[in-house]
Amino acid sequence: FVADVGFGADGLVQPVPLAQDRETWVESVGHRLRREADVWVLQGNLGGEWSALYAFTLEPHHAVDFVMANHFTSTYPGSPFVLNLTAQRARAERRVALRNRELVVRERGLATVTTLRDAAHRSEVLEAEFGLVFPAGTPFRAPAF
Repeated sequence: FVADVGFGADGLVQPVPLAQDRETWVESVGHRLRREADVWVLQGNLGGEWSALYAFTLEPHHAVDFVMANHFTSTYPGSPFVLNLTAQRARAERRVALRNRELVVRERGLATVTTLRDAAHRSEVLEAEFGLVFPAGTPFRAPAF
């Protein structure tokens, strides 16, 4: 099986079998693995079409490999995680993604998109949807209002 809790809103909410084309579905979101040459490709289906999410091999990885990757994505000036406000929460019945000022909520196969009005609205959404509470005036690197 493959379990991945860190990929985000389009990622897995339950393990998928490490087997070719064995589909798993939760609500209207599907996942499967496909073998392409020497790599496995995790694919997702969110709207009727399969698309690649990421690829991996079964080669062993060491803790230092993950430390370096996490450091790079959280500190490199060109990293999308440094340049953008990103928060995601995936549950079986509800997937929520915030990217800068755009909030996307997917439930029962339907997506609702909301544009955040101001910094106060951002704080409300971060607390209500993600359980994140920040003191008033907390600076964010993401685009300002």
